[in-house]
Amino acid sequence: MTDEQRLSKLGYQHYCFLSYPNTGNAMARLAVRVQKKLTEALSLWLEAIPTRRRGSPAPHVFLDQDIRKGQLWERRLGEAICQSVALVALCVPVFTGQRRSWCGREWEAMERLSRKRLGPKHNAILVIRLKGNLPDYPERVWRVQHCDLTSLSLQWVDRTREFEKCLEEIRDHAVRLVRLILKKEVRSGNCERYRIPRASAFAVQPRPVLPNRLGGAAAAAKPSGARNRSRTARNSPRRRR
Repeated sequence: MTDEQRLSKLGYQHYCFLSYPNTGNAMARLAVRVQKKLTEALSLWLEAIPTRRRGSPAPHVFLDQDIRKGQLWERRLGEAICQSVALVALCVPVFTGQRRSWCGREWEAMERLSRKRLGPKHNAILVIRLKGNLPDYPERVWRVQHCDLTSLSLQWVDRTREFEKCLEEIRDHAVRLVRLILKKEVRSGNCERYRIPRASAFAVQPRPVLPNRLGGAAAAAKPSGARNRSRTARNSPRRRR
C-alpha cells in the first residue's frame, strides 16, 4: 500500500487547502493570480510523487473553485479543511480583515484540527506573504515562519528562485506532516460532519504592548483616563490646609 493510499484510508484527501481572499479588490486579485500559479506548480509535483501507483489519483490541492454546483458550499469547505493535511495561506492585508472573515475562519479551523491531531508543537499552516509589512499583520500571522514574496513582480513570480524556494518549503513541510500522520496513524476525524468555526482567528487581535524606556509595559498600557487625571492633578493648584 502506498503512502497516498494509507493517507486516504485515514480520511485525508488533500495535501494542501489553499486559503486566499477573493473580495475583488486589487490586493485580493493579486492573491488569486498567485494562487493559480501555485496550484499549477503544486499539482505538477503531486502528480510526480514516486510512491504513487500509475493510474491512481494524485493527492489533491483543494480550492474553493472545486465546489460543484448544488453543493452546500459552507459544509463542503468544512469537509475539505478537515480532509487536508495542511493549509497554505496567501496573505495580503485584506486576508486578516474583519469584514471578510472566511480566511480567518479557515485559519482557525486548521489551527484547531492541527492541535487536536498532532499537538501544539506541530504547525499545519504555511504562510506566503504577498503584500504588506510584517508588523501590519496580527501576531498569529507573523509568529508563523513564512515565505516572503513581497518584492517580486507578479508577471515573473513563478520563474524566480524565491518562488521555487517557497514551493520547496511547502512541499517539504507537507511531506513531514504526512509522514508524522502516517507514523502515528492519526485519523482526520468525522469530516462529513465537521463545521468551520464561526469565530475568525483574527476577530480580536490586540497588538502586544511593547515596553518603553521610561515606564515599561505597564506604563505603555496605562489607560488614557488615568493619564488625563494625573495631568489634571499636576496642573491644578494645591489646596491650602
